Amino acid sequence: MEQNDRLYVKFALPSNGDEYKKIVSKDLHLFLCATGAMSSTATYYMRAYALDAAFDEDTITYETRQETTKSNAGYSFKAANMPVTESGRTVYFPNEARFGIDITPQAIGNGWVEIATTGENRPYLTANVDDSFVCGLDVANLSPADGAIIKTESNVFSWAASDPELCLAELKQASAVFRWRSGASGTIHTINVSGNTQIVTVPANTFAGTTSIQWQVAVTANSGATTTSDWVTLSTADATPTAAPLSPVDTVIDGSKDVLFQWQHSISTGTAQSKADLQKSTDGSTWTTLTTVTGAAKQWTCPAGTLTSSIKYWRVRTYNADGIAGEWSDAAQIVVIAAPTAPSIQIKSTGPRPSISWQTSEQEAYQVELDGKLSG
Repeated sequence: MEQNDRLYVKFALPSNGDEYKKIVSKDLHLFLCATGAMSSTATYYMRAYALDAAFDEDTITYETRQETTKSNAGYSFKAANMPVTESGRTVYFPNEARFGIDITPQAIGNGWVEIATTGENRPYLTANVDDSFVCGLDVANLSPADGAIIKTESNVFSWAASDPELCLAELKQASAVFRWRSGASGTIHTINVSGNTQIVTVPANTFAGTTSIQWQVAVTANSGATTTSDWVTLSTADATPTAAPLSPVDTVIDGSKDVLFQWQHSISTGTAQSKADLQKSTDGSTWTTLTTVTGAAKQWTCPAGTLTSSIKYWRVRTYNADGIAGEWSDAAQIVVIAAPTAPSIQIKSTGPRPSISWQTSEQEAYQVELDGKLSG
Protein backbone atom coordinates (compact mmCIF):
# COMPACT_ATOMS: atom_id res chain seq x y z
CA MET A 1 0.00 0.00 0.00
CA GLU A 2 1.13 3.52 -0.71
CA GLN A 3 -0.01 6.87 0.65
CA ASN A 4 -3.82 7.31 0.85
CA ASP A 5 -4.55 3.81 -0.43
CA ARG A 6 -7.46 2.20 1.41
CA LEU A 7 -7.89 -1.40 2.39
CA TYR A 8 -11.21 -2.60 3.83
CA VAL A 9 -11.00 -5.62 6.11
CA LYS A 10 -14.09 -7.45 7.43
CA PHE A 11 -13.91 -9.77 10.42
CA ALA A 12 -15.78 -13.08 10.39
CA LEU A 13 -18.13 -13.41 13.34
CA PRO A 14 -18.38 -16.49 15.55
CA SER A 15 -21.43 -18.62 14.80
CA ASN A 16 -21.86 -20.31 18.18
CA GLY A 17 -23.69 -17.45 19.90
CA ASP A 18 -20.54 -15.77 21.19
CA GLU A 19 -21.15 -12.93 18.74
CA TYR A 20 -24.00 -11.76 21.01
CA LYS A 21 -22.12 -12.14 24.31
CA LYS A 22 -20.79 -9.08 26.10
CA ILE A 23 -17.20 -8.25 25.13
CA VAL A 24 -14.78 -8.15 28.04
CA SER A 25 -11.74 -7.17 25.97
CA LYS A 26 -10.60 -7.13 22.34
CA ASP A 27 -7.49 -6.26 20.36
CA LEU A 28 -6.82 -5.60 16.70
CA HIS A 29 -3.65 -7.12 15.21
CA LEU A 30 -2.01 -5.78 12.05
CA PHE A 31 1.18 -7.20 10.52
CA LEU A 32 3.18 -4.43 8.80
CA CYS A 33 6.29 -4.67 6.64
CA ALA A 34 8.07 -1.64 5.09
CA THR A 35 9.39 -1.97 1.57
CA GLY A 36 10.75 0.31 -1.15
CA ALA A 37 12.76 3.52 -0.88
CA MET A 38 11.83 5.05 2.48
CA SER A 39 13.64 7.77 4.35
CA SER A 40 15.36 6.28 7.34
CA THR A 41 14.80 9.39 9.48
CA ALA A 42 11.21 10.44 8.66
CA THR A 43 8.26 9.40 10.81
CA TYR A 44 5.42 7.70 8.99
CA TYR A 45 1.87 6.84 10.00
CA MET A 46 -0.62 4.07 9.56
CA ARG A 47 -4.28 4.70 10.35
CA ALA A 48 -6.86 2.04 11.13
CA TYR A 49 -10.43 3.37 11.09
CA ALA A 50 -13.16 1.38 12.78
CA LEU A 51 -16.07 0.84 10.38
CA ASP A 52 -19.56 2.00 11.36
CA ALA A 53 -21.19 -1.19 10.07
CA ALA A 54 -20.29 -4.47 8.50
CA PHE A 55 -20.06 -4.59 4.71
CA ASP A 56 -20.56 -7.23 2.05
CA GLU A 57 -17.12 -8.05 0.71
CA ASP A 58 -18.67 -9.43 -2.48
CA THR A 59 -20.53 -6.25 -3.45
CA ILE A 60 -18.62 -3.34 -1.91
CA THR A 61 -17.55 -0.76 -4.52
CA TYR A 62 -15.88 2.63 -4.62
CA GLU A 63 -19.33 4.22 -4.54
CA THR A 64 -20.61 2.13 -1.61
CA ARG A 65 -17.52 2.33 0.58
CA GLN A 66 -17.81 3.91 4.01
CA GLU A 67 -16.49 7.46 4.06
CA THR A 68 -17.69 8.41 7.53
CA THR A 69 -15.84 6.33 10.07
CA LYS A 70 -16.57 5.94 13.71
CA SER A 71 -13.10 6.34 15.15
CA ASN A 72 -9.50 5.82 14.27
CA ALA A 73 -6.30 4.70 15.87
CA GLY A 74 -2.88 5.83 14.64
CA TYR A 75 0.44 4.05 14.65
CA SER A 76 3.63 5.97 13.90
CA PHE A 77 7.03 4.51 13.11
CA LYS A 78 10.51 5.37 11.88
CA ALA A 79 11.43 3.70 8.64
CA ALA A 80 14.76 2.71 10.15
CA ASN A 81 12.87 0.76 12.83
CA MET A 82 10.43 -0.81 10.41
CA PRO A 83 11.11 -4.36 9.27
CA VAL A 84 12.00 -4.65 5.60
CA THR A 85 11.76 -8.40 5.43
CA GLU A 86 8.79 -10.67 5.34
CA SER A 87 9.12 -11.25 9.05
CA GLY A 88 7.56 -7.84 9.53
CA ARG A 89 6.06 -6.53 12.73
CA THR A 90 2.71 -7.10 14.45
CA VAL A 91 1.11 -3.84 15.62
CA TYR A 92 -1.53 -3.78 18.36
CA PHE A 93 -4.05 -1.04 17.73
CA PRO A 94 -6.53 0.13 20.37
CA ASN A 95 -9.78 -1.82 20.51
CA GLU A 96 -12.27 0.44 18.68
CA ALA A 97 -12.58 -2.09 15.86
CA ARG A 98 -15.64 -4.35 15.82
CA PHE A 99 -17.11 -5.05 12.37
CA GLY A 100 -13.95 -4.38 10.40
CA ILE A 101 -11.37 -1.72 9.59
CA ASP A 102 -10.38 0.74 6.88
CA ILE A 103 -6.55 0.77 6.72
CA THR A 104 -4.88 3.87 5.22
CA PRO A 105 -1.12 4.67 5.06
CA GLN A 106 -0.30 8.37 5.34
CA ALA A 107 2.84 10.39 4.46
CA ILE A 108 5.08 7.48 3.45
CA GLY A 109 6.96 9.27 0.69
CA ASN A 110 8.14 6.93 -2.03
CA GLY A 111 7.96 3.86 0.11
CA TRP A 112 5.42 1.12 0.48
CA VAL A 113 3.91 -0.75 3.38
CA GLU A 114 2.89 -4.35 2.96
CA ILE A 115 -0.07 -5.85 4.81
CA ALA A 116 -0.86 -9.53 4.50
CA THR A 117 -4.56 -10.16 3.79
CA THR A 118 -4.42 -13.92 3.88
CA GLY A 119 -2.53 -16.52 5.81
CA GLU A 120 -1.06 -16.42 9.26
CA ASN A 121 -0.29 -12.68 9.25
CA ARG A 122 -3.63 -11.38 7.98
CA PRO A 123 -5.40 -8.74 10.19
CA TYR A 124 -7.46 -10.29 12.96
CA LEU A 125 -9.37 -9.35 16.07
CA THR A 126 -9.13 -11.23 19.34
CA ALA A 127 -11.99 -10.91 21.85
CA ASN A 128 -12.91 -12.26 25.25
CA VAL A 129 -16.62 -12.44 26.09
CA ASP A 130 -18.79 -12.89 29.16
CA ASP A 131 -20.77 -16.10 28.63
CA SER A 132 -23.41 -15.04 31.17
CA PHE A 133 -24.43 -11.80 29.43
CA VAL A 134 -26.39 -11.75 26.15
CA CYS A 135 -26.47 -8.22 24.74
CA GLY A 136 -29.68 -6.38 23.94
CA LEU A 137 -30.56 -3.00 22.48
CA ASP A 138 -30.75 0.35 24.23
CA VAL A 139 -34.28 1.81 24.10
CA ALA A 140 -34.59 5.59 24.31
CA ASN A 141 -36.23 8.67 22.81
CA LEU A 142 -39.76 7.54 23.60
CA SER A 143 -42.29 9.93 22.06
CA PRO A 144 -44.53 11.35 23.33
CA ALA A 145 -42.66 11.31 26.61
CA ASP A 146 -44.87 13.73 28.56
CA GLY A 147 -47.83 16.06 28.25
CA ALA A 148 -51.26 15.17 26.90
CA ILE A 149 -52.77 13.40 23.89
CA ILE A 150 -56.20 13.70 22.31
CA LYS A 151 -57.90 10.35 22.69
CA THR A 152 -60.55 11.02 20.03
CA GLU A 153 -57.77 11.22 17.42
CA SER A 154 -55.26 8.59 16.28
CA ASN A 155 -51.98 8.86 18.20
CA VAL A 156 -48.46 7.99 17.04
CA PHE A 157 -45.94 6.48 19.47
CA SER A 158 -42.27 5.97 18.60
CA TRP A 159 -38.96 4.98 20.12
CA ALA A 160 -35.32 4.50 19.14
CA ALA A 161 -33.57 1.14 19.52
CA SER A 162 -29.81 1.61 19.32
CA ASP A 163 -26.87 -0.75 19.37
CA PRO A 164 -24.82 -0.24 22.57
CA GLU A 165 -21.81 -1.87 20.89
CA LEU A 166 -21.26 -4.37 23.69
CA CYS A 167 -20.91 -7.42 21.44
CA LEU A 168 -19.23 -8.34 18.16
CA ALA A 169 -22.42 -8.66 16.09
CA GLU A 170 -24.51 -5.71 14.93
CA LEU A 171 -27.65 -5.62 17.07
CA LYS A 172 -30.98 -4.77 15.44
CA GLN A 173 -34.59 -4.82 16.54
CA ALA A 174 -36.24 -8.09 15.55
CA SER A 175 -39.64 -7.31 17.07
CA ALA A 176 -41.30 -5.15 19.69
CA VAL A 177 -44.40 -5.03 21.86
CA PHE A 178 -46.19 -1.74 22.52
CA ARG A 179 -48.00 -1.75 25.87
CA TRP A 180 -50.47 0.68 27.46
CA ARG A 181 -52.69 0.77 30.49
CA SER A 182 -55.23 3.12 32.04
CA GLY A 183 -53.58 5.02 34.86
CA ALA A 184 -50.82 3.25 36.77
CA SER A 185 -52.61 -0.01 37.53
CA GLY A 186 -55.09 -0.73 34.74
CA THR A 187 -55.18 -3.81 32.54
CA ILE A 188 -52.20 -3.92 30.18
CA HIS A 189 -53.10 -3.90 26.48
CA THR A 190 -50.54 -4.83 23.82
CA ILE A 191 -49.83 -4.24 20.13
CA ASN A 192 -47.23 -6.48 18.46
CA VAL A 193 -44.69 -4.91 16.11
CA SER A 194 -42.72 -7.03 13.65
CA GLY A 195 -39.25 -6.37 12.31
CA ASN A 196 -37.34 -3.15 12.83
CA THR A 197 -40.39 -0.85 12.81
CA GLN A 198 -40.09 1.60 15.70
CA ILE A 199 -43.43 3.36 15.47
CA VAL A 200 -47.04 2.48 16.34
CA THR A 201 -50.22 4.33 15.36
CA VAL A 202 -53.02 3.77 17.87
CA PRO A 203 -56.53 4.31 16.42
CA ALA A 204 -58.80 7.09 17.65
CA ASN A 205 -60.93 6.35 20.72
CA THR A 206 -58.66 3.50 21.86
CA PHE A 207 -58.19 5.36 25.14
CA ALA A 208 -61.87 6.32 25.54
CA GLY A 209 -63.01 6.52 29.14
CA THR A 210 -59.56 7.33 30.53
CA THR A 211 -58.10 10.51 31.96
CA SER A 212 -54.50 9.26 31.85
CA ILE A 213 -52.53 6.37 30.40
CA GLN A 214 -49.09 4.84 30.78
CA TRP A 215 -47.18 3.28 27.89
CA GLN A 216 -43.92 1.43 27.38
CA VAL A 217 -42.23 -0.69 24.73
CA ALA A 218 -40.41 -4.04 25.02
CA VAL A 219 -37.84 -4.43 22.22
CA THR A 220 -36.39 -7.81 21.31
CA ALA A 221 -33.03 -7.79 19.49
CA ASN A 222 -31.75 -10.29 16.94
CA SER A 223 -29.73 -11.71 19.84
CA GLY A 224 -32.98 -12.78 21.52
CA ALA A 225 -32.51 -10.38 24.45
CA THR A 226 -35.46 -8.12 25.34
CA THR A 227 -35.10 -4.58 26.66
CA THR A 228 -38.15 -2.96 28.26
CA SER A 229 -38.47 0.80 28.65
CA ASP A 230 -39.81 2.57 31.71
CA TRP A 231 -43.49 3.52 31.79
CA VAL A 232 -44.37 6.93 30.36
CA THR A 233 -47.41 8.76 31.81
CA LEU A 234 -49.61 10.86 29.53
CA SER A 235 -52.78 12.80 30.24
CA THR A 236 -55.83 11.90 28.17
CA ALA A 237 -58.18 14.25 30.03
CA ASP A 238 -60.24 16.38 27.67
CA ALA A 239 -60.11 20.16 27.93
CA THR A 240 -62.95 22.15 29.54
CA PRO A 241 -65.37 23.52 26.94
CA THR A 242 -67.09 26.88 26.70
CA ALA A 243 -70.53 27.52 25.20
CA ALA A 244 -72.30 30.52 23.72
CA PRO A 245 -75.91 31.10 22.54
CA LEU A 246 -76.22 31.67 18.78
CA SER A 247 -79.97 31.84 18.15
CA PRO A 248 -82.45 33.21 19.14
CA VAL A 249 -80.65 36.20 20.65
CA ASP A 250 -82.12 39.71 21.17
CA THR A 251 -85.14 39.00 19.02
CA VAL A 252 -88.91 38.46 19.16
CA ILE A 253 -90.21 34.92 18.76
CA ASP A 254 -93.65 33.43 18.39
CA GLY A 255 -94.19 31.11 21.33
CA SER A 256 -97.13 29.46 19.60
CA LYS A 257 -94.74 27.91 17.08
CA ASP A 258 -91.73 25.63 17.33
CA VAL A 259 -88.54 27.60 18.13
CA LEU A 260 -85.05 26.40 17.06
CA PHE A 261 -82.34 27.03 19.68
CA GLN A 262 -78.71 26.89 18.50
CA TRP A 263 -75.43 27.31 20.39
CA GLN A 264 -71.66 27.09 20.01
CA HIS A 265 -69.37 24.49 21.61
CA SER A 266 -65.70 25.56 21.84
CA ILE A 267 -62.85 23.37 23.13
CA SER A 268 -59.09 23.51 22.58
CA THR A 269 -58.82 19.78 21.84
CA GLY A 270 -61.41 19.97 19.09
CA THR A 271 -63.48 17.15 20.60
CA ALA A 272 -67.22 17.02 20.07
CA GLN A 273 -69.82 17.96 22.62
CA SER A 274 -71.10 14.95 24.55
CA LYS A 275 -74.08 16.70 26.16
CA ALA A 276 -75.64 20.14 26.59
CA ASP A 277 -77.95 21.71 29.18
CA LEU A 278 -80.31 24.61 28.41
CA GLN A 279 -82.00 26.73 31.07
CA LYS A 280 -84.61 29.54 30.98
CA SER A 281 -85.38 32.45 33.28
CA THR A 282 -87.85 35.33 33.54
CA ASP A 283 -85.49 37.62 35.42
CA GLY A 284 -81.96 36.45 34.51
CA SER A 285 -81.34 35.32 38.09
CA THR A 286 -83.60 32.38 38.83
CA TRP A 287 -83.15 29.52 36.39
CA THR A 288 -85.13 26.40 35.55
CA THR A 289 -84.33 23.55 33.19
CA LEU A 290 -85.44 24.02 29.60
CA THR A 291 -83.94 20.78 28.20
CA THR A 292 -80.91 18.46 28.13
CA VAL A 293 -79.48 17.37 24.79
CA THR A 294 -77.43 14.15 24.71
CA GLY A 295 -74.86 13.84 21.94
CA ALA A 296 -73.04 16.20 19.60
CA ALA A 297 -76.06 18.11 18.24
CA LYS A 298 -75.73 21.83 18.93
CA GLN A 299 -79.36 22.70 18.34
CA TRP A 300 -82.74 21.85 19.82
CA THR A 301 -86.31 22.53 18.71
CA CYS A 302 -88.48 23.93 21.49
CA PRO A 303 -92.09 22.70 21.01
CA ALA A 304 -94.79 25.31 20.45
CA GLY A 305 -96.43 26.51 23.64
CA THR A 306 -93.45 25.75 25.86
CA LEU A 307 -92.56 29.43 26.25
CA THR A 308 -95.21 31.82 27.56
CA SER A 309 -95.47 35.44 26.52
CA SER A 310 -92.98 37.69 28.30
CA ILE A 311 -89.34 38.69 28.27
CA LYS A 312 -87.27 35.53 28.68
CA TYR A 313 -83.58 34.66 29.14
CA TRP A 314 -81.81 31.45 28.16
CA ARG A 315 -78.32 30.05 28.63
CA VAL A 316 -76.38 26.89 27.77
CA ARG A 317 -73.45 24.80 28.93
CA THR A 318 -71.76 21.90 27.11
CA TYR A 319 -69.86 18.79 28.21
CA ASN A 320 -66.49 17.48 26.95
CA ALA A 321 -65.66 13.93 25.89
CA ASP A 322 -65.09 12.96 29.54
CA GLY A 323 -68.59 14.12 30.47
CA ILE A 324 -67.29 17.19 32.32
CA ALA A 325 -69.44 20.31 31.99
CA GLY A 326 -68.08 23.74 31.21
CA GLU A 327 -69.34 26.97 32.75
CA TRP A 328 -72.78 28.36 31.91
CA SER A 329 -72.78 30.79 29.02
CA ASP A 330 -73.82 34.40 29.30
CA ALA A 331 -77.60 34.83 29.21
CA ALA A 332 -79.35 35.65 25.93
CA GLN A 333 -82.55 37.72 26.01
CA ILE A 334 -85.64 37.08 23.88
CA VAL A 335 -89.19 38.42 23.78
CA VAL A 336 -91.88 35.75 23.53
CA ILE A 337 -95.26 36.65 22.02
CA ALA A 338 -97.83 33.89 21.96
CA ALA A 339 -101.49 33.87 20.79
CA PRO A 340 -103.74 33.10 23.79
CA THR A 341 -105.49 29.77 23.95
CA ALA A 342 -109.27 29.57 24.13
CA PRO A 343 -110.39 30.07 27.73
CA SER A 344 -112.39 27.61 29.73
CA ILE A 345 -115.90 29.17 30.06
CA GLN A 346 -118.26 28.65 32.97
CA ILE A 347 -121.92 29.89 32.90
CA LYS A 348 -122.91 30.48 36.49
CA SER A 349 -126.38 32.00 35.92
CA THR A 350 -128.80 32.23 32.97
CA GLY A 351 -131.26 34.64 34.55
CA PRO A 352 -132.07 38.11 33.34
CA ARG A 353 -128.54 39.03 34.31
CA PRO A 354 -126.47 36.04 33.24
CA SER A 355 -123.18 35.42 35.08
CA ILE A 356 -120.32 34.10 32.99
CA SER A 357 -116.69 33.46 34.01
CA TRP A 358 -113.64 32.02 32.24
CA GLN A 359 -110.16 30.78 33.08
CA THR A 360 -106.99 31.57 31.13
CA SER A 361 -103.36 32.60 31.65
CA GLU A 362 -101.45 35.75 30.77
CA GLN A 363 -104.62 37.70 30.01
CA GLU A 364 -104.05 41.37 29.22
CA ALA A 365 -107.55 42.14 27.82
CA TYR A 366 -110.81 40.35 27.01
CA GLN A 367 -113.74 40.54 24.66
CA VAL A 368 -117.17 38.92 25.26
CA GLU A 369 -119.69 38.17 22.52
CA LEU A 370 -123.32 37.41 23.43
CA ASP A 371 -125.76 36.39 20.73
CA GLY A 372 -123.60 38.02 18.06
CA LYS A 373 -123.12 41.21 20.03
CA LEU A 374 -119.78 42.28 21.48
CA SER A 375 -119.58 43.36 25.06
CA GLY A 376 -116.48 44.41 26.94
